[in-house]
Amino acid sequence: MSITGVVLGGLAVLASLLTTIGFGAAVNSASSDRPAAVIVESSQPTTAPVAPATEEAAVVETAEPAPVETAAPVETAAPAPAPVETAAAAQVSPESASALIKAQSYSEMLHMSKAGLYGQLTSEYGEQFSPEAAQYAVDTVSADWNANALAKAKDYQAQMAMAPEAIRDQLTSEYGEQFTSDEADYAIAHLND
Repeated sequence: MSITGVVLGGLAVLASLLTTIGFGAAVNSASSDRPAAVIVESSQPTTAPVAPATEEAAVVETAEPAPVETAAPVETAAPAPAPVETAAAAQVSPESASALIKAQSYSEMLHMSKAGLYGQLTSEYGEQFSPEAAQYAVDTVSADWNANALAKAKDYQAQMAMAPEAIRDQLTSEYGEQFTSDEADYAIAHLND
């Protein structure tokens, strides 16, 4: 059992490193030499051309609007109000957002339980997120805990030839996968599907 824990812990650390390296490469590959777009709003009409915000040449074309003949006044609809962010979305800290990304990755790649995921996110040997960020992540992540338990159970059966009761023990163990009893029951019931 302890060998299993060490192997799974090593896999978790490896997956964490690979995920971190992948995210770092993706962030670093974003072009930093492209200028940022600048939008300027004014309530006063301007007739003078506006200089571009960057040193790159910009082409500005102006066209005279064509006269429009209408028999009756044209009513225009009022502009739709801008979507309002929900209070929950506006209050998500960058740390919580990062924890959610990690949680999704661990759930999809390693099929971790909710408790195991929380432990990995808060561990001093794991991701070291704050308890609040980790709790947000495990509560928000889109994971099917039953499916994760089943995937882990099938791994134990295929790779270690474990009996169903031994798999159940490993799934629910505080030192193992930390799935709930209901999730382990689901996994054992569907082990041979």
